[in-house]
Amino acid sequence: MAKLLISDCYPKVADSLKGLFTALGLSAQTADNAENIIKTVETNKPDVVVMDVRLNNKRRWDVVEKIKRMSPNIKIIIMSTYSYSDISDDLKKYDITRGYGDAHKEAPVKRKNPPLHLFKCS
Repeated sequence: MAKLLISDCYPKVADSLKGLFTALGLSAQTADNAENIIKTVETNKPDVVVMDVRLNNKRRWDVVEKIKRMSPNIKIIIMSTYSYSDISDDLKKYDITRGYGDAHKEAPVKRKNPPLHLFKCS
């Protein structure tokens, strides 16, 4: 059974995703901050990390870098409401190249609730 680690700056989002993945038969747990993500990756060795790049109101690309260094085979899926143009330099720097849906496109209209973009780390 695949093991997932989920982290989002909003605990309700992380808990909802955990419930969804658990209902699909996957083993899922949550981490509420950058330090707990790193600890959980070290101790539980998840197969996939699903995380918001914003943690504690800061962009935390360093967490992505640490995970990739510690466990290069872990798959990382980045969730973000940042527009592609806001984070494109960071995506290139951390070799995050594949977007899902319209992640690579700009939203045509600025909205109060921006769309969620998903990116996969190579």
